[in-house]
This record gives sequence, structure tokens and C-alpha cells, in this order.
Amino acid sequence: MQKDFLPDAKIKCHRTGFKATCRKCVVDHGCQLWKRMHGKDYATGEAIDVYGCVDKFQADIQAAGVAQLTQKLEIVAGEVNALRQEVQGKQVEALARTIVDINKTVREARALGVDPVKMIGPN
Repeated sequence: MQKDFLPDAKIKCHRTGFKATCRKCVVDHGCQLWKRMHGKDYATGEAIDVYGCVDKFQADIQAAGVAQLTQKLEIVAGEVNALRQEVQGKQVEALARTIVDINKTVREARALGVDPVKMIGPN
């Protein structure tokens, strides 16, 4: 293993109760938690190519995931609210048109000498 890919000599391993350094665990014991992570950062689009402890990666990835999820949920909430307002506006418009149509029918019935109440039928 190349020296550039080893942990800092000062960092202690949390899995050993901070008794041994991460470097010692990796070099002497072949720590299975020391891995390479490479890919692309979703938020920035930058390439990622680092070695580190899986436990730290997990925490970092979880925090980034929560931040991304929160951002997307805020966008969805805004879109749902806009849709709600649009639907509500259309319902108000439809109700207003219906009332206008009813009033027109009542006026036409009166003009023809028909009692609009009798058009409704018995209650």
C-alpha cells in the first residue's frame, strides 16, 4: 500500500477505543474499514477519489443525503403548494361560472313567467 493512501499517523481508531492508531490498524492488521471512495459529488459535480474510514464516509454520505433530501422536499412542497393554489383558483372560477349560469336561468325563467322555485321541484 502506498504511503499517500494511508491514514494520518496521529488519528486514533474509534473501534479500538482510541488505543491504536488507524495507520497501525491498516498497516499491521489490514483494517477492512479503510477503503477507497471514488465517484462524483452530487452537489458540486466534482470528482471524488479519497481513502478513508468507512465509518466516516457513512456519516458524511448520510449528512449529504439528508441535506439533498431536505432540499428536494422543500422544492416538492413549493410545487405542491403552487398546484394547490392553481386548483383552488380553478374551483373558485368554476363555482363563480355555475352561479352566473344559475342566475341567468332564473332571470330567463322569470322572463317567461315561470316561478324559478317551482323549477327546483319539491324539497
